[in-house]
Parts: sequence; structure tokens; C-alpha cells
Amino acid sequence: MDAFVMLQELLEQEQFELIFPERSISGQPDIRLVYLMNDAVDSFLVFHNARMTGEYRPDYEGEISASMSFEDMEYILVVHQGDSVVTIFFEDLLTDVHLYNYGEIGHFWMKDYEYLRQLEYRLAIMRDKYDYLGEEYCTPEERKLAMLVDFPPLNYCCYPAVPEQYSNCKRKEKILLF
Repeated sequence: MDAFVMLQELLEQEQFELIFPERSISGQPDIRLVYLMNDAVDSFLVFHNARMTGEYRPDYEGEISASMSFEDMEYILVVHQGDSVVTIFFEDLLTDVHLYNYGEIGHFWMKDYEYLRQLEYRLAIMRDKYDYLGEEYCTPEERKLAMLVDFPPLNYCCYPAVPEQYSNCKRKEKILLF
């Protein structure tokens, strides 16, 4: 997936979480923008050879607006966080993706539904990777399995895989699988 398309997607979703700075090979800082982080993927957009002006508010939780231009051989990204403005000047936008073995990770389980939660969890992780990074980051098997997220018997709304306070399910009735 193109890094600039990924940036546009984040900004449309009003997501803007920066991580400061790491030095690039040239000695100039690279500023990272979180793209996707879950147990299978840490993915960042990297503003290469970047400098920043203005005030970035890491704890800001409101509407953001942004615009980008290209002048004098560099990109200029201007982000408004409410009444605060941050501007990032950078030479290139890169991606940095780290993949992990999500199959060995466990979280919280509901008694007697552990196997379903584990299956649902693994499928959801694969689907996130597929949706956010694209099929080139997935094995052929992962591409097929990621589509099972939409299969109702494996959908979290059909069984109590997680405690109710963690579920986004709006359904009131219970669906029996067996």
C-alpha cells in the first residue's frame, strides 16, 4: 500500500499519534506516525529527514484537520488539533512494519469458550493486517482465513467470547451454536 494513501486514511479517521524521534542514517530525525498496532503488527509511517514546528498535543482527543503540500523539494504536512497547529517538513514518507507470531499470544478468555475466543482473536488479527497493510503482508493461508471474520458462527456477536464489558456487540438475544 502506498504510504501517502495510508497517511490520508489515518487523517480521514482523525488519527494522529506521533512517536519522536529516531535518527536516520543521514543523522536527521525520523518522526513516526502510528498506523496499526496490535499483537500481530506494529506499523508506522515514517516522516524521513523531518523537522517539526508548532505544538503537538499527544493527549489531544478531538477533531483534527490536515493539509499537505510539496514545496522546495520537501513535503509540508500541517495538522490542526483544535486550536493547536503542528507542521512537519519531510523529504519522504516511508513505511516501517514489524510482524509478530500472533498464534502464541493469549488475552482474556471466557470459561468454556476459550477455543472460540482464540480462533476469533487470531482471525481478527489477520483481518486487521489484511485490511490495513494489504495482501502483500499476508500469506496465502492468512488471506483466506481473514475472510472468516464475517462468518456468523465465528463472529463475536454469536457467542460470549469476551466478558460483556469488552464486547461492542449490540445484540440482546443469545444465539446458540450447538
